[in-house]
Amino acid sequence: MSDPDDDNVPMADPATRTNYEAALGRLIVAHNEVDYRITTVIEFAIGKLGAGSGLHPLAGGSFSQRVANLAMLQAISINLYLDEIEACYRFDDVEVEEPV
Repeated sequence: MSDPDDDNVPMADPATRTNYEAALGRLIVAHNEVDYRITTVIEFAIGKLGAGSGLHPLAGGSFSQRVANLAMLQAISINLYLDEIEACYRFDDVEVEEPV
């Protein structure tokens, strides 16, 4: 009888397996470091925009979502000067023409 788990794939020798496991461990550690740094940069940018900005969810989500969020934050200016824009939302100074 044959072993159902044996799919005739040759196993690596112990030295190759040890090197592979070490390389995989280094990859995981490097990924975790990048993951941590991306989150830290996003949190820093959100802090620059202000605590009440409502952007804190950008620091969460999957790795790919946070990479996209970081790219979005990089595309906007951290120093947003919105004083002049506020006037656009005041409608009490707007004259409305009466229909003829």
